[in-house]
Amino acid sequence: MTPASPTLRILLLKPSHYDEEGYVVQWWRALVPTQALAVINGILLDAAERQVLGAGVALEVKVVDEIATVVEPGELARWLGGAERALVMLVGVQTSQYPRAVDLGRRFVAAGIPTLMGGFHVSGIHALTPQWGDGLAAAREAGIALFAGELEEAVDGLLADAWRGTLKPLYDHLQPTVDMERAPAARIDPETMAKVFHGLAGIDLGRGCPFLCSFCTVINVHGRKPRQRPAEAAVEYVRHAAKLGIHRFLVVDDNFARNRHWEAICDALIRLREEEGLAAELFIQVDTRATAIPRFVEKVAAAGCRRVFIGIETVREDNLSAAAKKQNKGAELGEMAAAWRRAGVMIYGAFIIGFPHDTPERVAEDIRFLQENVAIDILEFFILTPLPGSVDHQRLLASGAALDPDFNRYTDEQPVSGHPLMGHDEWLQLYRDAWDWFYSDEHLERTLRRALDDGLPAKEVLASWVLYYGLPRYEGVHPLVGGLIRRRRRHQRRPGLPLEPVWRFYPQRAWRTLRAQVGFLLLSLRARRVLRKLLRER
Repeated sequence: MTPASPTLRILLLKPSHYDEEGYVVQWWRALVPTQALAVINGILLDAAERQVLGAGVALEVKVVDEIATVVEPGELARWLGGAERALVMLVGVQTSQYPRAVDLGRRFVAAGIPTLMGGFHVSGIHALTPQWGDGLAAAREAGIALFAGELEEAVDGLLADAWRGTLKPLYDHLQPTVDMERAPAARIDPETMAKVFHGLAGIDLGRGCPFLCSFCTVINVHGRKPRQRPAEAAVEYVRHAAKLGIHRFLVVDDNFARNRHWEAICDALIRLREEEGLAAELFIQVDTRATAIPRFVEKVAAAGCRRVFIGIETVREDNLSAAAKKQNKGAELGEMAAAWRRAGVMIYGAFIIGFPHDTPERVAEDIRFLQENVAIDILEFFILTPLPGSVDHQRLLASGAALDPDFNRYTDEQPVSGHPLMGHDEWLQLYRDAWDWFYSDEHLERTLRRALDDGLPAKEVLASWVLYYGLPRYEGVHPLVGGLIRRRRRHQRRPGLPLEPVWRFYPQRAWRTLRAQVGFLLLSLRARRVLRKLLRER
């Protein structure tokens, strides 16, 4: 039915990616929220409130995160077709999601709906390798328009083009000049948030990072000069979320320790807790040197920080130097971890496998060093991946090095380039072994013992341990793209792969689901036995 007033309908769609068999990776509940959806939703709703298309034109926005939603392009196309004008925005597209985004975009373009793609893949290529023809060829051939950079300052012109039906092939807004002090607030979509495990929402507080890590895409898309939202914006967002029953937040700031408003934000959240009873629980990301900032650890803990994510990456000085990550110091990691634990904060670390000097023997030694000397609760492993938008990728492309042409494999879970000391299979096996080495029964006992000694919530450490180890072991996916209870749809398979017959697909799906859930159950029971044993000893 045609709306009562002229309407521009916009679909905000965050694509997922395909697994190794070509099925879309989807879950009953997502583990990590997609903050890009909330940010762009806020920008569009702000534009609607400002009536940028005129007082007589309505703007309707639908938000869909494919990681926890079965996407039916036909149904969505029919909804979009019920308005005078429509636009599909494929948002936050990472390199591994690019093939799926193109496949979805083709469906909408074929239905006559203008489609635009943005995110780190598009922006990263335009930032460092704009002449690289293969990087965006598939999207261009499909008739998908491209957006590079940040949307805030471009939204009015983009919406005007969409309303006139004159979408440009490329919108280049790469210069990170958006004033975060005055940028529209992100808006949580309740339906999307209902599909996120434990009601964890993102809170967008800053962009940019001052460091020079060669594998990082952030510094070449959001820039090296950090830009931040004011403390008042953080408070208002927490109030906005509280009305939806949300109190847990993943702080979306590339390095909160380098946010010049960090102390004002913490003070404001402490006052909010004391004066209004709104207690925010925070999960922040910082560098290894954050504990050297006076009052930082104590203040963020008082503001509600219960978890911190730290890019350890490697403990070897030669690897750190090769990655231009000289700010990390392996010898200081033990005291760094102790500072966080004294404040009652759980530590999640990142460890990258595949630096130039890595070998299976060295990586095994590094993991033992971390287990014995650095009190990290959860360690996530990644394969060093030259993502478009990183200096690593730019250098490899310029040198003519062989790179995997299938972007779907750029998940940080499998090699896509060569290594000077390891072959592809050896590198991949090392990545898989690393999870088993760190998450051993012996180290589980050590980790839970430390949690009890330091006063951390041992049951929460246990639950995280099971989830972060169980997902790669039993579901074959990294925890950052994981969730609860995997979904597979027989008809949602990568183009070019055959449609499996009913008699084979559904029994296999049932068996895989059962096998994964039993694996999680047994792992959980084993961990709980260890915890009960430690509690009896006290």
